Amino acid sequence: MTRSRKAFPVAGVNGEREKRIQRYLRFFADAGIRRGGRSAQDAARMAATLEALEPDAPEQDPASVARTRDSLMRAHIRMRVEGRGKARIAPPPWLSARRVALAGVAAALLAIAVALALTLTGGRGEEVALLRIYRGGVTVYPGGGGEPTTVTGETRIRVNDRVETGGDGLAEIDLDNGGVARLDGASALSIEGSGEDGTTMTGVEGNVFSNASGLTTYALTFDEVTINGGGAVFNTDAVPGGVRLRVIDGDTRISNRGVTESVSGGEEAVAGEQDGEPVVSIAETDPEVIQEPWYAWNLALDRSGTRQGGPITTAPGGDVIELPPPGPTDTTLPDETTADDTTPTDTAPSDSSTLSSTPGPDQSLTVALTATATSDRVILRWSVGGSGSFHSVAILRTASNAVPVDPSNRRAQVASTVTGYRDTEVTHGERYTYRVCLLKWGKVQVYSNTVSVQVPLENTTERNQTPLTQ
Repeated sequence: MTRSRKAFPVAGVNGEREKRIQRYLRFFADAGIRRGGRSAQDAARMAATLEALEPDAPEQDPASVARTRDSLMRAHIRMRVEGRGKARIAPPPWLSARRVALAGVAAALLAIAVALALTLTGGRGEEVALLRIYRGGVTVYPGGGGEPTTVTGETRIRVNDRVETGGDGLAEIDLDNGGVARLDGASALSIEGSGEDGTTMTGVEGNVFSNASGLTTYALTFDEVTINGGGAVFNTDAVPGGVRLRVIDGDTRISNRGVTESVSGGEEAVAGEQDGEPVVSIAETDPEVIQEPWYAWNLALDRSGTRQGGPITTAPGGDVIELPPPGPTDTTLPDETTADDTTPTDTAPSDSSTLSSTPGPDQSLTVALTATATSDRVILRWSVGGSGSFHSVAILRTASNAVPVDPSNRRAQVASTVTGYRDTEVTHGERYTYRVCLLKWGKVQVYSNTVSVQVPLENTTERNQTPLTQ
C-alpha cells in the first residue's frame, strides 16, 4: 500500500516567486504554523520579506549565492532535527504562531548573515573524515577551489570537499563522529558540515548507502530533496522521476519542496513530481532487496566491524565479504560518440552478429542490445520496451561464442535508469559475447538479444587518430 502527499498552496502568492517562497516556508512549517488559511498567508508575507532582504554583495557570483542559500537550509535542518523532541511541548498562551514566526524571521536573518560570511570566506574546512577507496577511480575536489586529486588507498578529507567515483569506483567516507557513507560507481557527495553529534552532506548524483545509527543529526540533500536520517541506516539513489529513499533500520524524514513524510525501517519513499506538484510516495520494501549485492556488501561490512580496503575483506568471524560488481563508467552514454569511443573504420576486425532474443517470465518487457568494439573497450547500449517493471540490469559476458546466462556470467549489475555500459577489461583480438537481462527482486524478467564482437588488435588505426608509420 502506498501513500502520497502534495505541497500545500501558498495563499495570495502567484507566478515565478511561488517556488522560491515554498522553500522559505520550510523554515516555518515546523515552528508552529499550520498549513493553509491565514497562517500560510502570514508565512508567505514573511517569506517575501526575507526574499527582499538580499545582501548587497556584487562580488558574489550566482554559484556563491546558491551555496549561501544551501548553507542556510542545512543550518535550519540541523536546528529543526535537534529540537524535534521539544516540538511536542505546548507553547504558553502568549506565544502565538505570529510571534513564533517573527522570532523565526530574526533567527533566519541571523543565519543568512552567518552563512553569507562563511560562503564569502570560502576555503576548505577542518578534517572530518577518512576517505577509503575499495576499487576504481575516485577523485577529490577541494572545497574553495584547487586542483582535484585522484585518490588510491586512503586519505583524510575536509569540510567542503567533494568526492566523486568513476563508473567502476567504490569508496567509503568514514566520518570521525562514527557515521559512514559509501558511494557506488558514478556517484558524488560533498561534506557541508560535521561535528560530534551530526553531519550535513550534499549528494550530487549516484547511489549512496548511509549508516548514521550512532548520530543525532544526519542530513543529506539531493537538489530540492532533503533526508534527515540521524539514528538510521538507509540508502538513497536516483530513480525515474525522482530520488528514492530506502530505509533499512531506524526512522527518517524526507522533504520535497514543502512536502514532508516520515519513513521507517522496511519502507521506501520516492520524492518526485506529479501534475507539476511535488509529491512523496511511500511503500513497503520487498525483504529480498537486501540480498542484492550492493546491500549485502554494505550490511555485511557493518556487521563485521572491519573496513579494510581491497577486493575481498575477511570479517573477524571468518566470513568473506565480497565487493559488489562494478557499475558503469557512465550512468548514461552520450548520443554522439567521442574520438575515444569511435568505431574503427579502416582495418578494424570488429564485427557484430545479433542472435534471437530469449523471453523471460515477464513477456510484456523487451530489451534490445547493441555492442561496439574499440581498441580498448566494448561499448554496450540497450533500450527497454513494452510494459512492466524491473529494478536493475545485469550485464552478462562470455569470452567465446557461448550465450551468457545469469548469474553465472554476470559481469556487472546497474540501476534500472542506466542505458549503457563500457567494458574496459578486454584483450586485443579476443571475441566476447554479451547479453543483458532485466531483474526484479533478483529474478530475471527478460533477456536481450545476444551480440558477439571482436576487440581490434592494438595497432588498429582508429578515426581521429594519427596512422602508424611503417
